[in-house]
Amino acid sequence: MDSRYETRAQQYHTLLGLQQLWADLNANQARQPNSDDAHWTHAAIAAG
Repeated sequence: MDSRYETRAQQYHTLLGLQQLWADLNANQARQPNSDDAHWTHAAIAAG
């Protein structure tokens, strides 16, 4: 696997990265309560 992708994957899997992801998702949910929750949940699971 290309080292650039490994580095990016490591960055996404850090605790800080996950905390930021959830903060972003929560902020988005607050702005758009009727948004597609399933889409964001799947994105979060894929990232985590």
